[in-house]
Amino acid sequence: MKTRIFIILIIHVAFQVNAQIRYPGKAVPLDLYPVSGIPVLTPSCTRYEKTVSDDRQDQSRLKADDGVFLCEIDADYKSAGKWVNLPDGRSIWRIGIYVRNAASLSLVFSRFRLEKGVRVFLFNSTQDEILGAYTHKNNKEPGIFAVSAIHSDLVYIELQLSDFVSGPGELEIGYVAVDYHGRKNTHAVQDTFFRMSGDCNVDINCITDPDIQEVKYSVIRIVYDGIERRTGTLLNTTRLDGYPLVLTAGHCIDNQNRANTALFYFDYESPVCSGPDGSTAFSISGSNLLATTGHELDFSLLELSETVPFYYHPYFAGWDNRNEAPVGSYTIHHPQGDVKKISFDDDPAETANYGEGYDTDTHWKILTWESGTTERGSSGCPLFNTSNRVVGILTGGFAMCGYSVDDFFQKFHHCWADYPLSANQLKFWLDPMHAGASFIDGYDPYGDFWITGDTLTNIPEDFIPALYPGHFDWGYLSGHNSDSVRMYAEQFNPLSKTKMIGIILNTGRVHAGSDTSKIRLYLWDGQPDQKKILLCKDIFLTDIIADENNLVVLDSLVSVEGMFYIGYEVFYGSPLDTFTVKMRLKDDLNAGNTAFMMDQGQWQLLTDYLDTNITASFDIRPVVFDSVPKHPGPDILPPENDVFIYPVPAINMVNITFWELPRYDIAIDLYDISGKLLKSELYKSPPITIEYYFDKIPSGMYIIKMNVNNFIITKKFIIVSEY
Repeated sequence: MKTRIFIILIIHVAFQVNAQIRYPGKAVPLDLYPVSGIPVLTPSCTRYEKTVSDDRQDQSRLKADDGVFLCEIDADYKSAGKWVNLPDGRSIWRIGIYVRNAASLSLVFSRFRLEKGVRVFLFNSTQDEILGAYTHKNNKEPGIFAVSAIHSDLVYIELQLSDFVSGPGELEIGYVAVDYHGRKNTHAVQDTFFRMSGDCNVDINCITDPDIQEVKYSVIRIVYDGIERRTGTLLNTTRLDGYPLVLTAGHCIDNQNRANTALFYFDYESPVCSGPDGSTAFSISGSNLLATTGHELDFSLLELSETVPFYYHPYFAGWDNRNEAPVGSYTIHHPQGDVKKISFDDDPAETANYGEGYDTDTHWKILTWESGTTERGSSGCPLFNTSNRVVGILTGGFAMCGYSVDDFFQKFHHCWADYPLSANQLKFWLDPMHAGASFIDGYDPYGDFWITGDTLTNIPEDFIPALYPGHFDWGYLSGHNSDSVRMYAEQFNPLSKTKMIGIILNTGRVHAGSDTSKIRLYLWDGQPDQKKILLCKDIFLTDIIADENNLVVLDSLVSVEGMFYIGYEVFYGSPLDTFTVKMRLKDDLNAGNTAFMMDQGQWQLLTDYLDTNITASFDIRPVVFDSVPKHPGPDILPPENDVFIYPVPAINMVNITFWELPRYDIAIDLYDISGKLLKSELYKSPPITIEYYFDKIPSGMYIIKMNVNNFIITKKFIIVSEY
């Protein structure tokens, strides 16, 4: 059975992914290099000096959230911190920053320009929240780099140098932004701003309109200086090229420094109506301020520092530059920095004068929101007309829960070309083709791709999956139990060849007995046989949320054709470990049995194990696509390090291609998944692409380990052979 892709777009992504486009690597574990003895700075914090004029500070209706405190640091690896050499040859620099009673700390590096072979991490004192690795690929043109918050009053910065690096480059901590008001969150599962907005706000996924469900991907959360929250919109241009332009209010980002340090969060929404927190996995750090007018018109147009990857699911909103009042309108926004909300006005907007120094009669006034409202943090959000085109940008107003009246949106019309210079208008940037367009519709550069996506499932749509205890003294049919069943598998048989991007596990009870508790996820080609493994991936139980659809994003695309199996292995090393997957168990022999388990080393149908005539299926759902776009935006996942291996799956050889011509000899070792060394070779003065051959290697998952002047790079790949 196939279910259209919109199902996976609203599931809760439970696995924590670091914000900003980041690259692989691991912080040094605390048991190897503890934080005790690391110097900790305790800066004094001062209230942020607001940029608006004095007459706006106290009585302003601007919907900006200005509760930030900034602490200047101005420290680098030359003047502070502690260096240590590790046994593997790496050099490590660490420093801590502590601000008493802080709920979270966000760093801005005033100088960030790393050399290759250098990695930067941020983490709390227990390393259950880690950001990074950040590498030379995160270098920005201004040399400034802002990172997401660590939800603690103490943050550590770690700089790692490979032994072949002559110098780390530049890394200076400019300041730390302090949030005293947000919720402390030691496990980083809940965003600090989640549920901060009023109860009258309406979650975006409470609305089923398909146009709105498409347009919503254009609206993004903006955070700068750690806790300054705003809203912005990706905009389309007459070139229809997916160029990363973001529109927000001028009072939100009115100078290049704020543009440099802003973080842009994509697709931050609750997965279901009034549901749990969403994922903050997808963000971009930094932008370039293209156009604004000071305080004459309230808009700023930004160019993001990086192309938006397609797995961020970007949508570029259409716009209408005519001075025609919308007969009805809606706005999508992030009030208080909360998950995405929506508000509706069923009546025509009115031309109005906002005051506070802005040009006269250049705003749309919303008299009353029939549904929802706006709050601080909503500033910069778009006003859409009934044709789903942007016609305004939120400046401010009196609206709030219990009093949803009188909001003012800067007219898109006046931002278009009221001022002649390109730095003060939208026309120059949004109509690069000089088409003279009065309006254009939105643009989804990956629309055809998303249409080809499906989630495969063997669970009927009218069936609610559940947990079943079976005949055990304790435990469940789909996880840990008193019979110590370890391995489970679900069978799939798609009609055509397809590409798998991820796997959804509909979990039941989940509990981790230790920080190393895990399950092992498998994908088998054909029968679930160890010799036909296409995927083997460990997932820590601390990264899985109970009673949720948990999406496991694969490290790379996996092609499947014909019958295949997806399964998991549980471990009994900790008596407190619990992992279960919800399932279908029903007295319906026509439904078909697709659930398997391993008993005494042999696979069999779960119903045969139970000796019953009922049918069973595990609620495991592979996420598949028929095609993968190549432009615009990077590949499905950021490339690992600077080495690429292809083709995958391999038969008897792979090409190992380096980003640039290697300067050193390269030792390459081949291991099986258990860690057994199978082959070792040394390549003297290697070319940029090495043809690496192997013979008589059984099908399965393997690891290539490359040693480049004691800098270690590892890659997993799959071999499919007849041996």
